[in-house]
Formats: sequence, C-alpha cells, structure tokens
Amino acid sequence: MAERDYEKEDLELIKFYMDSAFREATLFWNRNNVLLLANLATFSAAFAYLSGSEVQVDWSLRIGIALFGCSLCAIWIFVIRASRRMNHNWTYQAQKLAQKMGHAGLCEALNAVPTAAAVLKNSGKSSGDESVKSKESPSATIMMYWLAGVFAVIWVVISLVGKGGIM
Repeated sequence: MAERDYEKEDLELIKFYMDSAFREATLFWNRNNVLLLANLATFSAAFAYLSGSEVQVDWSLRIGIALFGCSLCAIWIFVIRASRRMNHNWTYQAQKLAQKMGHAGLCEALNAVPTAAAVLKNSGKSSGDESVKSKESPSATIMMYWLAGVFAVIWVVISLVGKGGIM
C-alpha cells in the first residue's frame, strides 16, 4: 500500500510539473505581448515626436530615446530566455521523475507533448517521437528573439538618423 501511495504522489508531482509548464507557456505569450506593445508604443511616440518636430531634434534626445528602446529590447530578450528556461525546467523535471519511476507508458505520454519532446531534443536525449524532431518550422522563441532584434536595430537607426540625415 505504501508503494502505491508513493507512486500516486509521484504522479501528482508529474501532473503539477506539466501544469506548471503549460502555465509558463501561457505566461510566455503574455510577457512577449506586453513587451511587443511597449516597444510599439515607444516607437510610435518617438516617431511622432521626432518626425513632427519642425526643428532638428538634439542628438542627445535621440540617443536617450534609443537607449530607452534598446533597454526595452534587452529586457525582452532576458524575459524570453528566462521564460524558455522555466518551461523547459518544469518539463524536464516531469520527464526525470517519470524515468525514475520506470513508468514506460508515462514516459511515452510525456514524449508526445511537444514541449517535452523539444526539451529532450535540446538536451540531446532521445524522445522517441520523430515527428517532433523532423519539424523545421521556426519556434515561437526564435521568432520572439528575431522580433526583439529588429526593434533593437530600429532603435540604433533612430539614434543615428536625424531630420537632416546621419547625426
């Protein structure tokens, strides 16, 4: 009876880990949406101010605006990285516990979850689900990194280009 309760507690813990991984995935999108909107709002305000001014805007103001935008991008990249690590950590913990239990059916079920297969793929371990490994579409994380990079380039361009040209 005690061994069965131990297995039940492990299964509850695996369920907790996977629920946490799925919550983290939702938070990933929420955080990225907020930072995308913050970058868009800052860019819109900067564009309206810099293009609407009749006189040349001082370079120090342009640099200040660009530094603020670049700091938003740096925060965004940090949040993307931390969110991905948290999601992978929760999934990896569930995988590790299922393997420790020696529960083959549960390991296969966890391998069928795309995030679990991605974690195992990134860790160099076999997930057993070749369909997930063969997909070559860009991940949401890569797309978010790319988007943050595009905004960082925009902020650098804003710092360099004034109404009359470069600096």
